[in-house]
Amino acid sequence: MDRNRSLSRSLWQAFRRYALLPMIMVELALITIYVVTNQWVTQQTKQELVETALSESTQIAKRQATVVDAQLISVEKQLALYREAIAAVLDDPRITWQGHEQWTQGASGQFFTREALGEDGIAAFYSALTPSPQQNLDRIEQLRMLTPVMRQMVADDSWIQQVYFNTHDSLNVIYPFFDVGSQYAADVDIPKFNFFYLADEKHNPARKPVWTPVYLDPAGQGWMLSVIAPVYKNDSLVGVAGADVTIDKLVNYLTHTQVPWDGFVLLASQSGEILALPERAQQRLDINVPPNDSIKHAKRDETDYQSTNLTEIDGAEELLSLWQGNPDSLQTIALGGMSYIVAWHPVAETDWQVLVLVEEEKLLARTNNIYQQTELLSLILLAGLVIFYLLYFQFVKSRTQRFSQRLNRNLKKLSNALAKTGRQEFELTVPDLEAPELNRLALQITQVAEQLRSNLFSLRKNEARLRFALESSGESLITQSMEYNRVEVTDNFKEISQRSEKVFNLDEYSSWIHPDDREKVQALRLHAQQSRQPLSADYRLQRKDGSYVWVQSRGQVLHDEASGQELIIGTLTDISERKAIEQNLRAAKDAANEANRAKSKLLSSITHEIKTPLTTILGIADILRYKLANVEHRTSLRRLISAAEHLNHLVDDILTLSKLESRALDVSIERVNPHRLIAETIDWFSEILETSETVIQCELLDSPPKLDIDPIRFKQVLTNLLSNAIKYSPNNSKVKVIEAQTEQVYTITVKDEGWGIPPLYRERLFESFNRFGREQTAVEGTGIGLAICRELMNLMGGEVSYQPQEKGSLFILSFPVR
Repeated sequence: MDRNRSLSRSLWQAFRRYALLPMIMVELALITIYVVTNQWVTQQTKQELVETALSESTQIAKRQATVVDAQLISVEKQLALYREAIAAVLDDPRITWQGHEQWTQGASGQFFTREALGEDGIAAFYSALTPSPQQNLDRIEQLRMLTPVMRQMVADDSWIQQVYFNTHDSLNVIYPFFDVGSQYAADVDIPKFNFFYLADEKHNPARKPVWTPVYLDPAGQGWMLSVIAPVYKNDSLVGVAGADVTIDKLVNYLTHTQVPWDGFVLLASQSGEILALPERAQQRLDINVPPNDSIKHAKRDETDYQSTNLTEIDGAEELLSLWQGNPDSLQTIALGGMSYIVAWHPVAETDWQVLVLVEEEKLLARTNNIYQQTELLSLILLAGLVIFYLLYFQFVKSRTQRFSQRLNRNLKKLSNALAKTGRQEFELTVPDLEAPELNRLALQITQVAEQLRSNLFSLRKNEARLRFALESSGESLITQSMEYNRVEVTDNFKEISQRSEKVFNLDEYSSWIHPDDREKVQALRLHAQQSRQPLSADYRLQRKDGSYVWVQSRGQVLHDEASGQELIIGTLTDISERKAIEQNLRAAKDAANEANRAKSKLLSSITHEIKTPLTTILGIADILRYKLANVEHRTSLRRLISAAEHLNHLVDDILTLSKLESRALDVSIERVNPHRLIAETIDWFSEILETSETVIQCELLDSPPKLDIDPIRFKQVLTNLLSNAIKYSPNNSKVKVIEAQTEQVYTITVKDEGWGIPPLYRERLFESFNRFGREQTAVEGTGIGLAICRELMNLMGGEVSYQPQEKGSLFILSFPVR
């Protein structure tokens, strides 16, 4: 920022940068959004129109193809009925030739009817290839009987041009009547035409009605296609019935189809030959589709339909390849230099495709016109915006200059008032300024001056108090500047270090720190300066006489606004007495730990020394139990075994407790069924239960979950709980073992009818060597069983808990279900 810039210029520049320019940017952004949105809406509209046109064209193509297909199927069904009628009358001996006068012989040996046989009757023709003696004239008479059927077919279906029947010996019977003598070649060989041989056994083994390709009609009706059906007698082909549909019928129907957006319908064969195309479409595509032809005296099969091919249209090769690969689809394709939306659908009974074409330019004409008008409007808006802001800039600039002159006069008065405050001249008068806001500011400056005077007095007073408090507590205030390599302290530093100086070199002060602590203190200083976090460090500081004293340094990194340097300001405290106490405590703790290890070692040694002879005693006693016959001896032996087992159990508990305290006990986790372990544990108490007449009742689950536990330690825990329940219950009482399970927890509950545990001892229930006031009773015990249970359950991932009862005790073993 240029500090010498005038206020007027600064205000103008600030207004231009922070008000005018953002406004212009917002306006431009809105116009840009408008233009982009308009383009997006236009594109979406175009896309929607194209999709609508594609969908509509597809529906038209499918509908027209379906109509053509339905019409052809209708013709096919009528022909099937006609064939059945022929089969019924053909070779009927009751129907014979009547010698009609219309029947005459031509100059080349052919026979034909000069006039219709009957009113609106049929025409008949026999080729010269069949001599007169071999002609079957009865069939003409038999087919004449079907004239009403043929007449009805032509009358009912506008697509049927003519109905006929051809025989293998080149007899043709056709309705409606025309001059067959002048139209047909005298020696025409009818079986060589596709409307005959396509129905024979070779080409039509299924003997169903079939459609011929487009062919040139020898009857003079031009290009047409026929549906033909064979007529068999005794499995021999007698002839072929047929119905003709001319191409003109299809052309007239399809060229008058109404297509939206000035589109049109085109009918083409699989090879691309155009069968039907409106004249207006021919002009657009710059092609000419010739009119239908006719021929006389045809002797052979003419199936090469001479019409314009799609390949003559620029770009149609792609369209032809697309529909040959996908007979039912839609595309946007360029034809003859114009973009067309094209949809096509096949006519099921033929190899034809019905195509619907719509010019994309005409489809989008209205949308493009609206878009161009919107673009023009955007340019007009932009030009108007530029002119407006040029005039507005000039107006605001002049107003800013006048405003800055007024503001300068008022600011000079405020500056004089602030200068007096800086010189600690706090007796100010409120200047009279030209704006209420500036008058309030001037009043606030006088109030601040008064507050500064009060704060300065309080600051000086508090500084004196702080200095007195530090001197009284024995702490020294210490200020460290790493940038200037300087340390300042207060008077109490002399009591700590025996040095009376108050200012030191930082390197010199660091040299007094014990070598083992120096690097740590320097790292803490650097970390505090970088992280801006409080500093706290205990280290040894060398006194002037060479001895070391423990000190604690606490401080905070602060930025000195006056000098611009980073300072670490804090206190320095002598903590030598505290460090001596801490050292004595550590020594006492080490001694206690050593005594605990010695205790564990002694317990382990003693228990091992006791366990060896106990094992021998129990072994010999077990042998004697089976050999002594004297009842008194056996009673004494049972007491001996009971005492030895109790002692052995006590030794096991002490060994377990010793290992638990030294963290030397490992558990071997297995996946087991708890029922077997519960049964084995209860069985171990059989003699004790017999002596005390106590009953253990089990309420077990039918199919308990398998637990991941140490079987031996599980039995040890359950043994301790059952042992306590039996010992502390009166004779003839009941002890219950109850299983339960939820989705996540499996529990075993041990409930007795004994004395229970007084509330006074429940908080210390699982402490070692705690018998809860039963030490003086006749019940044996050491008070470590429950402590062992808790530690073993923790090692196996479970827990043991106690629930108070009105009578007796209830302990719960809980295991997670996995």
